[in-house]
Amino acid sequence: MRSYKLEAVVLSKKRIGEADAVVKVYSREMGKLTLIAKGVRKLKSRKRGSLDNFSHVGLSVSRTYGIHIIDEATLIESFSNWKKDLKRVSIAYYISEVIDKLTGEGEKNEAVFDYLLNTLVLLKAVKSLKSHKDFFSKKILVLLGFWADTRELEDPDKVLREVVERELFSIRVGKKILN
Repeated sequence: MRSYKLEAVVLSKKRIGEADAVVKVYSREMGKLTLIAKGVRKLKSRKRGSLDNFSHVGLSVSRTYGIHIIDEATLIESFSNWKKDLKRVSIAYYISEVIDKLTGEGEKNEAVFDYLLNTLVLLKAVKSLKSHKDFFSKKILVLLGFWADTRELEDPDKVLREVVERELFSIRVGKKILN
């Protein structure tokens, strides 16, 4: 199979060269993937608006010997309703970083994808961002098998630090913004 289609959430995007970007996504079909978006930074690129951080997208991807290449990107949901709120965006960065650090490349987990997408959808309406962040942390640790669902979890950030074996950047930012 030379090309394939994905439903994914964009976790991060990093510029390379003049017009390209490395895009990390978490997909329903294949889990976390690192892909190349050629020409995405050009002003006339059709993929430009679809590959923003946290966007829910449909992708058409070509297999290559190295990193696979995004041929087409179709925006399903941009979550623009909360992207202007700094506190909500900081929580979204935290969510993306946690998913990126706790999941391996190509490890499919539909429950994680569904939970990630649901968490981003609920981010608009949630009243307590700290509770939303902490609940997400516990649930993702449970879904990935790092924590038992029946056990109480008082400090999810501490458990995440132990699992990842280092401090997450977005935890520090989130603490400053949410306090």
